[in-house]
Amino acid sequence: MTSARMTDSPASTRNRIDLLLFAGLTAIISGSLWLLLAWMGGDVTAGGSLAIFAVATSGPSMAALILYLTRTRRLPRSERRYPVSAPWLWVPAALVLGAAPAVLAGLIVAPEALAASIADVPDVVASLGGAGMFIVTFLIAGPLAEEFGWRGYAQPRLRRSLGLLATSAVLGVAWWVWHIPLFFLPGTAQAYMGFFTLESLGFAISFVPLCLIYLFVSERLGGGVWAAILLHFTSNVSLTLLPDASVLASVARLAVIFVLAAGVYFAWRPDARGPLASTA
Repeated sequence: MTSARMTDSPASTRNRIDLLLFAGLTAIISGSLWLLLAWMGGDVTAGGSLAIFAVATSGPSMAALILYLTRTRRLPRSERRYPVSAPWLWVPAALVLGAAPAVLAGLIVAPEALAASIADVPDVVASLGGAGMFIVTFLIAGPLAEEFGWRGYAQPRLRRSLGLLATSAVLGVAWWVWHIPLFFLPGTAQAYMGFFTLESLGFAISFVPLCLIYLFVSERLGGGVWAAILLHFTSNVSLTLLPDASVLASVARLAVIFVLAAGVYFAWRPDARGPLASTA
């Protein structure tokens, strides 16, 4: 009886509506512009297509912003989910957890290739416009464009009714589905990867354990959306500067992600793995 009342409470209903609106707005913003780019043809990261592509990939964060501005009833201070705290915990954790899969996979499978990639870092950064442009590009493309939506808006709402694993599964699948159109837009990293490949399969499988790691730094360590942004940034940079040298390296990187996800799950207090709070 209590469970039914909680499920049907006004707060729970509003929570579901918020999530449905977020999903719908994200699909409309990103999907419509990706369809436009597909109709235009050509490399989506070149010329006039780049601006459209940038807006399209910002769909999650733009949807969150629209909902924050239009659905103005704020939660009481006592119910706000992610007060950012303890940067001495989440900053190093985000940096280490973001870089660890690429670094450890390289060390395990191909240390010589890893050393060569490290030696090539200055050239790669220079080819992308220098250190300043490199940082700005990788900060905007992915971290800022997505995380205010995925981790800033959707994740805390899912956590009001779901545990760690269920939240990671739901958000991980949504995050993966959102990426699928990128496989069919020339110029993207996903199109270069190819949809029907082992690399694409590993990419898809990684989303759920990655969501658990993002949960750890944002919620458990108190970093909120800023920890997710830093983790996303570090992960993307490490993959660019230290790419997988082989299929075996890709498998090793995926294995490291699962080990890290399992580690942060079991490091979480057992009594805190359920929903954050009642929605009643």
